[in-house]
Amino acid sequence: MYKYAFSHNIESIYLNDIFDKKILVPFHKTRSLKIDAAFLNCCQIFINRKELTQDLWLRPKSKSIFLYFIYQTYCGMEITKESIIDNILYNTKNSNYKALVDVEINKVRITFQSFLSELFQEKIEKEVLIYKDKKYFLVSKNMELDIKIDVDEFKKLCSSKNINDLKKAFEMYKTDFAKDLYNNWAEDIRENLRFMYTDLIYKLITHFEREKDNNSLIN
Repeated sequence: MYKYAFSHNIESIYLNDIFDKKILVPFHKTRSLKIDAAFLNCCQIFINRKELTQDLWLRPKSKSIFLYFIYQTYCGMEITKESIIDNILYNTKNSNYKALVDVEINKVRITFQSFLSELFQEKIEKEVLIYKDKKYFLVSKNMELDIKIDVDEFKKLCSSKNINDLKKAFEMYKTDFAKDLYNNWAEDIRENLRFMYTDLIYKLITHFEREKDNNSLIN
């Protein structure tokens, strides 16, 4: 009888009638997480305005894996063990690639958990770098995730006809995209942005030469 009552939500209906209010569902605390990734400025990472510095990573590939997670998540792309192998761990000497993925991801997870635990002043464990249905997720649904990367802003400014926007784009490009990360996933993006940067310089030079000629005519 009790099993039937629970399965048909009878107990909640009964109690709602008694107390004239809804029964509260289990509470899940939602945390806001804002990640700013400066791919065009030495791959700096800020989480809720606090920098996740290089010295916190436990292994050489940890930061590149985390940046891959950020970029793929921002673009709405799936992250799988196969994609991590193909894009980051393809040149490793270890033949057991999937086991290596588990090890590398766990090291990234430890750093991320530790950083967030300090940030939120409470222990964060199961809510980051989740593996479900053969796919990885940066955070759980209990976190409100907002990712901002400088690449989109750079592209937007480069396409503008406003000279001030072009100047801002020039100032944004501190380094090549994902500098020093020679992974498959970053190479094509880096080359594309280099081309845009070269075109941007041409536009700026053309503008200033035209401005110089106009000033000469006025004088």
